[in-house]
Amino acid sequence: MSTLLAIDLGIRMGWASYTEDGSLTGFGSHNYGSAQRLKKAVYPLLMRFGDVEFLILEGGGKLTKYWAKEAHRQSIEVILTQAHVWRKSLFLQKDITHTSQMKKHADDRARQIIEESRLSQPKTLMDDAAEAILIGFWGCLQTGWIKQ
Repeated sequence: MSTLLAIDLGIRMGWASYTEDGSLTGFGSHNYGSAQRLKKAVYPLLMRFGDVEFLILEGGGKLTKYWAKEAHRQSIEVILTQAHVWRKSLFLQKDITHTSQMKKHADDRARQIIEESRLSQPKTLMDDAAEAILIGFWGCLQTGWIKQ
């Protein structure tokens, strides 16, 4: 079964994986400490998820290049996005005007997706993991894995 993998780019990055039916299968956050450590981790991370069909990346810079280069080598389709793009699709304008409110809305919506996917709720949900869940949900909408 194909996987959609969403990454909230950063040295401390969030990730979320989805199946073709739009179900969240996993999520997490990891601090790699440096760009070099992250660069070395990209290949094993992609291998961990098996048959990755889509890689959704939010962010930019050299970290994007590390992911995109490896995805290209593995024939994985890469979709680049920015926070303002996916947030506009998932939230009302009034909900994305203040950063503190946005983080609360993101956490609430990510927990709702976790519950709908029948995964265990974490005691603490890191901001980057919550955003990766939402980036992945947006990616599932963009690829047609979830209907509007």
